Amino acid sequence: MVLSSPAPMNLMYALFTSTGVVAISEVGDKTQLSALLLASHFRKPLPIALGILVATVLNHTAAALAGEGIGATIDPAHLRWGLGLLFIVMAGWALRPDELSEKNQRQNLCRRRVSKYGNRVFPG
Repeated sequence: MVLSSPAPMNLMYALFTSTGVVAISEVGDKTQLSALLLASHFRKPLPIALGILVATVLNHTAAALAGEGIGATIDPAHLRWGLGLLFIVMAGWALRPDELSEKNQRQNLCRRRVSKYGNRVFPG
């Protein structure tokens, strides 16, 4: 039995389908809102779009490589339980209210201003 490579039409269908699904699911994403804000502020949409593209590609490449490495080293059953536990921990952390003192509020304002632009490049 000889295996042949997939037909180019099937590859293009897969590419366009996955690209379309991601594009539709990302509508209203923080990245798009940040791109609009930055483009309207700096009036230079091309460098902003290219910067977001590069950051997104690097972010997804790192995530894919990390996922591949973790998936190859950890048993799928352990991975499933570990991810489920992490999901529950993240949900509990998201439900926890913030507690800020007067001093922490001033420090936090500076951090927010600095991290505001970092979050636009690497949304999370």
